[in-house]
Amino acid sequence: PSAIGMTFAPLDEAAHRRYSIPADVRGVVIDSVSATSDAGKKGIRRGSVIVRAGDRVAASPADVVAAVDQARREKRPSVLLQVYQQGRNAFVPIKIEP
Repeated sequence: PSAIGMTFAPLDEAAHRRYSIPADVRGVVIDSVSATSDAGKKGIRRGSVIVRAGDRVAASPADVVAAVDQARREKRPSVLLQVYQQGRNAFVPIKIEP
């Protein structure tokens, strides 16, 4: 699944190993990021983990897509993501592309 300039994949055991993500981190792994997207411009990279999207826990790629769709329906300009990257969590607002 993809949205807001990124593609997502489940954070399974193989992804934990591939991207050296600690075992206690849960969420959705970012499989690719468009360099020209708002996410790419804000430094989000492949292998980062979306922990929360909007007001929901990101347990699957569908959760992230649903949060983006909800923000779009509510005419919000962005969706707030909690992203685990380089050993820390950060909250990053990502613009919703038309």
